[in-house]
Amino acid sequence: MDPALLSTLCCPETGQALREATAEERSHFRDARELLVREDGRAAYPVHHGIPQLIVEEQVRAE
Repeated sequence: MDPALLSTLCCPETGQALREATAEERSHFRDARELLVREDGRAAYPVHHGIPQLIVEEQVRAE
């Protein structure tokens, strides 16, 4: 993901910054697709076809 775009995104629930999930982090979520992880690492948002799904109902929680 474009770093400039990523730097402008935040969690719609908490306002925390988001970053791309590492392979190891993706294993902590029930879904291994491309994810943007919240700063605290407790939740993530999926990215479909390069478009972040920043919708609280789409949020994936760490297991």
